[in-house]
Amino acid sequence: MKTHKRRIISAALGVCMGAASVAGWSSCGAAHTNEFIEAVQASCLQEGNVAHWRCRDCGETFLDEAGEQPLADAKIPALGHNSSEEILKDATCTESGVLRKVCLRCGTQEDVPIPATGHKFGAFRTTVTPTCTSAGEETRTCPLCGASETRELPASGAHHWDRDNRCTVCSMKVEETEGLLFSLVIKDGEAAGYLLTDLLEPRSEVVVPYYHNGLPVLGIGEEAFRGHEEIRALALYAPLEEIRDGAFEDCFMLGGIRLPEGLVSIGENAFRGCGLSEIVLPDSLRSVGENAFYSCDAARRLSVGSALADIGTSAFYGCFSLTEIEAAEDNPFFMAEGNCLIARQDKTVLVGGNKSEVPEGVLRIGDYAFLGRDRLLSVSLPKSLVSIGDFAFRDCTSLTVIVYNGSHTQWLSVAKGQEWNKNVKEGLIVRCNDGDFPVE
Repeated sequence: MKTHKRRIISAALGVCMGAASVAGWSSCGAAHTNEFIEAVQASCLQEGNVAHWRCRDCGETFLDEAGEQPLADAKIPALGHNSSEEILKDATCTESGVLRKVCLRCGTQEDVPIPATGHKFGAFRTTVTPTCTSAGEETRTCPLCGASETRELPASGAHHWDRDNRCTVCSMKVEETEGLLFSLVIKDGEAAGYLLTDLLEPRSEVVVPYYHNGLPVLGIGEEAFRGHEEIRALALYAPLEEIRDGAFEDCFMLGGIRLPEGLVSIGENAFRGCGLSEIVLPDSLRSVGENAFYSCDAARRLSVGSALADIGTSAFYGCFSLTEIEAAEDNPFFMAEGNCLIARQDKTVLVGGNKSEVPEGVLRIGDYAFLGRDRLLSVSLPKSLVSIGDFAFRDCTSLTVIVYNGSHTQWLSVAKGQEWNKNVKEGLIVRCNDGDFPVE
């Protein structure tokens, strides 16, 4: 019997060595020595506790003195302040306010700053209308405090010409360049204007006025200035509707031209081989013909207006220096993102720059899109991509990394066109999300 009793006692002690205490025994190897802990009410910042018993030896807590009802946690969390709030000083556009918080429980008081709201300016409104030569001004006002901001409106450059090519606003007189030839344009059986057809004498500067013989100059004819390498500056005051095929082809020295609003079409090869520093297409322009800006290799900026709907094949082929590509946000056919010109309908990159990140959602890199971008060091391509067109990255001699936002297996499934990466930098790699791999 004694041996049996010793086994029972040992078993009981073994249970007490666990996480819970049973029938007054503790993990310290003896019965719990419990002391009563009185209840303490929690305050705003100090925690309290319920009334309970705690073992002096092991620290375990119980609801009863015998230690038969373990208590996991006797603590009562701090209550936090129960504050009422009063604004002592309202915040203004430029000055902070003051919010007073008073705790209804403990009476603690705190003043908290209210940040200044900042001005709530309305839309800008024209206060001084710009003219053709003088700047204007527009203003916006904060309705809360009456503060106002103004900014300059640039001179419109929109002269109002009389039949003698004198501006009725600023009195500027435009003299037509000698040696220009024109042909009469007949519409609905009546003389509507003139088409500029030729330049008979070499000129470094050419001025095309609004009117010729009292009628507007409506277009530049086919090959009108073709091969005039001496032209460096061209001032177009005419209300042109069209620039026909080859109009300025091989005008190598023509470095700048402002295409007028109202222009509707640019023909094939119209500016092929010109030395344009930028290509800015007005909002009125609807179509650009094949090879229109072919090999304008000095152009660093391409800007597409809101009405452009048709771009001919290789229209911007050979524009090797492009670093900035933009398009009007309301153009329904083309968009610019990641420094790329993208056809909205088929999600194809038509033109890329020397710094481009092709956005997610694009399906195709078009033929010749990045051809000859010799300053392109790296390019980011989306996981959505399904094909890369012919010659798309050919002659990108500095291209070292293609960052592809998919796996290597997915990259291998992207269709690649003819000579898409010919003459790129040796050792070109594709950086996939599962590692770097040599481009096949």
